[in-house]
Amino acid sequence: SVESGLGYLDETIRMLDRNISDGGCPWTESQDVSSILDYLASEIAEVKEAALAYETGGKKQRDLRKLELEAGDVLFNALLLCSKISPGSSVDDIARRSAEKVRRRTPYIREWGPGGAVGEISVEGATRAWKDTKLREAAAASSDSFFNGRTDNSD
Repeated sequence: SVESGLGYLDETIRMLDRNISDGGCPWTESQDVSSILDYLASEIAEVKEAALAYETGGKKQRDLRKLELEAGDVLFNALLLCSKISPGSSVDDIARRSAEKVRRRTPYIREWGPGGAVGEISVEGATRAWKDTKLREAAAASSDSFFNGRTDNSD
């Protein structure tokens, strides 16, 4: 369960905050979006390698531990990326926006409210619902510019 591990997720976020604060870790402080993306890509490749070893190697406990460690590295780098791309926002703000997006794109989930009472849905139906909502969001975003259609920002 994802929910059962939230205590350590909070601790990881606190550790990240300490690492990026003044007097924290100079390496972490020195990273920018580009360098974090490079590390993240490398960590994702390591997760893929560990997942393949776990899946093809008989699902041994040591392979599972390696996969978990690599997934943790991805999580930490993703959180670090969030802190760097939006310094005025908290990781919680970014997580809230992500949760809102997932709720919009998975309206068939019962716990989300009235739209969630559609019953069983196939993988294809879920994929279609996600893609359709994503297309509607993109169309709405492109037709509703930040400056309400103006090309200059004078006000």
